[in-house]
Amino acid sequence: NKCESQRRVKQDWNRQHFFFDQKMVGIRWYSNTLTVCLVFVATGMLSDMAFCIPKPDCRSLGFAETLVCSKCNSLEEVVRDESLAKECRQCCSEDIDESSGIKAASAYLEICVCKLGGFPEVNDFIENKAKGFKGLEIRKTRDGAPPRIGLKDSSGQEFDSIRIDNWKSGTIAEFLKERLA
Repeated sequence: NKCESQRRVKQDWNRQHFFFDQKMVGIRWYSNTLTVCLVFVATGMLSDMAFCIPKPDCRSLGFAETLVCSKCNSLEEVVRDESLAKECRQCCSEDIDESSGIKAASAYLEICVCKLGGFPEVNDFIENKAKGFKGLEIRKTRDGAPPRIGLKDSSGQEFDSIRIDNWKSGTIAEFLKERLA
């Protein structure tokens, strides 16, 4: 019947128009975001365009939310892995004045037992040097995560975490002497 076919045509047109509008909204959003990013670049306000560049999931990469950029420089010196240092710099925030000498009340060294043999320097530290650090807890997990050290304040809140994949036993000890109260 004629009325039914006209109703179907109208419904099809509305459905197509609705999807077209949805696509246009997405295009408008993308276009507006791109325009804002270009304005930031043109005016030199690069620090304000952080939302234009997607950040990686830093926690899954092994970086804490409180990571400061000076730690990335130290990491690059020790590990000599440019891609890891780049990821670190994508996750860090600007340093605050460290001359205040903030030290951790406690710390933990976390390593997966299935990876213990793959990190002989970390294993050496655990077996021969860890007992000399008051407030250091050794956590052996089964999650497959790379070894890391976490630092905690006096209330037990973690305020820093760093991967120690390629650290030497002496470097781990030096780091803890410097950062653990």
